[in-house]
Amino acid sequence: MGGDSISGPEACQGKGSPDMPRYPLVFFDLDGTLADSRPGIVAAVRHALGRMGREAPPDGDLTRFIGPPITRSMRMFCGMSEADARAAYGHFREHYQAAGIYDQALYPGVPEMLDGLAAAGARMAIVTGKITRNADEAARFLGLAPRFALVAGSELDGARQDKADTIRYALDRLDPERRLPAVMGGDRDLDILGARGAGVGSVGALWGYGPRAELEAAGAGWLAASPLDLLAYLAAEA
Repeated sequence: MGGDSISGPEACQGKGSPDMPRYPLVFFDLDGTLADSRPGIVAAVRHALGRMGREAPPDGDLTRFIGPPITRSMRMFCGMSEADARAAYGHFREHYQAAGIYDQALYPGVPEMLDGLAAAGARMAIVTGKITRNADEAARFLGLAPRFALVAGSELDGARQDKADTIRYALDRLDPERRLPAVMGGDRDLDILGARGAGVGSVGALWGYGPRAELEAAGAGWLAASPLDLLAYLAAEA
């Protein structure tokens, strides 16, 4: 593990046995961490804004929609009311489920990272702000499903809109007695803040959509320059 590829002040979250990785439970965000899903999401946002009679901002600005719940982004970035944001999300979902979900690809190094973590004995889960059904389909399309013990997302009824709640849900499913150190890897501040809220470690993925400053401001425990750098840290024995 070289120089500045992984950095930060956070100590290990507890100790495992000598033959256990530093974090036996590893949670990953999906968009911007495992997969470059920008093309499909941006196209769906453009579709939704068009259906709402609004002009879409430049593509660079639309990157802000990747990560947070779409309804929240519609309110924050487009000034929509709650009702309009829900309507826009309906338009987003129809386009995304039909086409956008298939317009994404894994980042280089992600399969090797996941295989390395599995070989080290880690159990892994996808923990995302996406609707669980969409996350399941994305994981299947990307060939990720067999590598993960759980895919946890939000629900259409409003459940688990907060990342910390989704992380706690994953912990309840995989380690209900909270015996194992766990870590959340993600590219946006919501991932880091969610990890802090749920009491688990955090790693910021610098190859994703969130800039270093955003991850540092959120309090990321470590910053990884690439999936293989992240593997080197997470798979190290405690």
